[in-house]
Amino acid sequence: MFSASVRTLWEELRIAVIPAGFLVSSMLVVSLLHLDELALRGGGVIAFVLSWGWLLAMLGLTLFVGLVLVTQFREPGFPLTSHAPMPKVVIPLIALEGSAFFGLGLGLLIRPDFWGGLVPWEVSTIDARALGAWCLTLGAALLQALVDADLDRLKPGLIALTGIGALCLIGVAWHRAEIEWATWTAPIAVGLLVALLATGVIGSFLLRRAEAAAAAPAALEVPTA
Repeated sequence: MFSASVRTLWEELRIAVIPAGFLVSSMLVVSLLHLDELALRGGGVIAFVLSWGWLLAMLGLTLFVGLVLVTQFREPGFPLTSHAPMPKVVIPLIALEGSAFFGLGLGLLIRPDFWGGLVPWEVSTIDARALGAWCLTLGAALLQALVDADLDRLKPGLIALTGIGALCLIGVAWHRAEIEWATWTAPIAVGLLVALLATGVIGSFLLRRAEAAAAAPAALEVPTA
């Protein structure tokens, strides 16, 4: 989000804002579906404050992002110059990866009893739905990347994918004893996380190469008096 905050055009910001909208709204839905698991009516003071703070934060952020999206979509758009076009060879791969995460996210949100059972570690119903919210967000970000199709505008997303993929793989390594490696879904889960990290790293590399290629002609120009 910090990388996106220095951008000035909506077309450069939407790769961060639209997925953020998916995340906060789906987390709000998860929270509303599991109100009985939040300490909203008492309990410890800290749990009570955190529960209400979480719920109000998700509600406020959902309304705020929704207002931003409605306002921006009502504004007339204009074509932007593509500084670093996404290579055509990776488009089908991004489409497949994005569809996989988006579909998995929907499954975990709608049918956590079934799809949560396929997760290669123990998850509760609310955990499965929260995981689904993140998968839905990642899928939305990857599919949004196909719309923008410019690595420069996707830079905030590339940084996010690299960080999320790396942190998730570190988490898997840290909790490796709790993962049911004998299940057929374990290698798929790890593969999806590796794909996230690879997408961010390779995309960032291609962007730097495109920036270097664009800067080379300017560096060769000889100033005239």
